[in-house]
Amino acid sequence: MSASRKPVVGITMGDPAGIGPEIVLKTLRRARVHSRPVVFGTTRFLKRLGPKLAGDLVFKKIRRPAEASFDNKTINVVECPAPDKITVGKKSAWAGKASLDYLDKAIEFALGGEIDAIVTAPLSKAAVRLSGAADFVGHTEYLAEKTNTRAYAMMFCSERLKVALVTTHLPLKEVADSITTQKIALVTSLANETLKKLGVSSPRIGIAALNPHAGEDDAFGDEDNNIVAPAVRQARKKLMDVEGPLPADTLFHAAYHGAYDLVVAMYHDQGLAPFKMIAFDTGVNVTLGLPFVRTSVDHGTAFDIAGKGMASEKSLIEAIKLAGRLVK
Repeated sequence: MSASRKPVVGITMGDPAGIGPEIVLKTLRRARVHSRPVVFGTTRFLKRLGPKLAGDLVFKKIRRPAEASFDNKTINVVECPAPDKITVGKKSAWAGKASLDYLDKAIEFALGGEIDAIVTAPLSKAAVRLSGAADFVGHTEYLAEKTNTRAYAMMFCSERLKVALVTTHLPLKEVADSITTQKIALVTSLANETLKKLGVSSPRIGIAALNPHAGEDDAFGDEDNNIVAPAVRQARKKLMDVEGPLPADTLFHAAYHGAYDLVVAMYHDQGLAPFKMIAFDTGVNVTLGLPFVRTSVDHGTAFDIAGKGMASEKSLIEAIKLAGRLVK
């Protein structure tokens, strides 16, 4: 893509029964956020939100992104069928299948080069599993499988805190057996390269310990000395500015106040509890390692407020902006 051309960003609508259609429409009603957006979804779920949200926008159903018309009045929708049985605010197999269909179509065109990035609105993992995809655990793992990507990771970005995860959607009891020196080193390397793409010339990375007080000389577990510390040494040999393993209870505070550009966390809630505390409405999820750029909102389907006009589009706007930066 040339430096002067705005990237074509494919926005998946997420679960049509959730807040996805609303936040997509609110986002596209505003400025084009430095990109040329194409929605992968079902037009009627956007239209039923009514003129109060749609304003004077015009919906254009297309078969592929190459047919899109990019102006401030047109919402281009790569139309995907969905049954009438879907009810706003209700989890269902039909909605789960539709949300996965939107994602599959976006992946197809990203791999084919017709879109420069994928930005995903939230889907319901439970609804997707109800639709027959019994092994589905999340966007990240599904995207990696569909693109045959083995080296990948989740990274979360906000203005004052960035976090990458070594393990993602796992039961807590399985985390200690799942972290390895190689996986920590991989996630650290992927995150380091992404920070450079975002303009951080010499990233400073803090590696969180798995155990309280970094194991307290093995009193609370030996994983930090035997697994985490060797990964830190590997990263330093590759000239990365890395420190760890550091106690998580103080590391996030230090990173928030500028001591580190990113924290590598060992498991989901270790990283996301502090992250969402400060950036729930504006945080962005990035999948590292894919053959194309993928960002996402950092929140769920919010079935309880779906269709009520209350959902915030801030995270989706930030996700589109970040996708554009990473593409360029």
